[in-house]
Amino acid sequence: MRYFITATFIFFLTGWFNIEAQVDFFAGKTVSCGPADISFNLVTGGTTINKVRWDFGNGRTSTLQNPTVSYPDPGIYTVKVTVNDTLVITKTDLIKIVTPPVASFIFRDSMAVDSFIFIFTSAKQPIDSLTYTYHWQLSDTSSAATANLIHTFPREGTYLVNLKVSDNMGCADSLTQSVVASRALVVPNVITPNNDGINDVLIIQTDGKHHYVFRVYSSSGILVFEANGSAILWKVWEGQTSSGVFLNSGVFYYTLECTDPGVVIKRQSGFIYLFK
Repeated sequence: MRYFITATFIFFLTGWFNIEAQVDFFAGKTVSCGPADISFNLVTGGTTINKVRWDFGNGRTSTLQNPTVSYPDPGIYTVKVTVNDTLVITKTDLIKIVTPPVASFIFRDSMAVDSFIFIFTSAKQPIDSLTYTYHWQLSDTSSAATANLIHTFPREGTYLVNLKVSDNMGCADSLTQSVVASRALVVPNVITPNNDGINDVLIIQTDGKHHYVFRVYSSSGILVFEANGSAILWKVWEGQTSSGVFLNSGVFYYTLECTDPGVVIKRQSGFIYLFK
């Protein structure tokens, strides 16, 4: 009788360990760009499965044998499945969701007179430990593979600029923006000198190499202000006359002229709205 009980116990343990060895689970992928849907497959090995409970490490659970779960946030997740209320299989740090790259970029005109040179600067990427590759594609048929780009467009016009950023985890992002290449400097058309720190001073960005004359005229054509300068960020006008008397609100006409020799486009003009 003792032999029979012992043999039965050994057979039970052997059968249990065989069941434990046969049951396992696998993820469709373990590394992905976020957000991601990950599928899981429970391998039964012929074992009868009466009850399953999954814990995906992200606050979500399932009782399906082969579920699919969403991982919206970047991170590393431990996955656990409980089979028939007794067998627990845990895989630590199984799922890794990676923050995708950011293809955002800013650009500015170099403000070099009579040129169409632009400076493109890509955004800082979210994870320093990853390796990122950059691909610029411009509608003038040029391309580049650098994080930042200095590019000269062939002529005036509107161009499309696309940046694609990829990382070594297989994640990617892209962005397309329109760029207007023009000979003219950018002159703000509104000034509000009320000391609130917003549009108090009219600022013109230049290349810092050429000399300009800026003139402001009243609506009746009287010259009320004149300034000369070549600063990169030229703080030109605060809504006053050349003698320092501040003007009332109104619409004013301006001219901006480069006095350097050899400049093809020397003069531009427009209107400025003065509000107080």
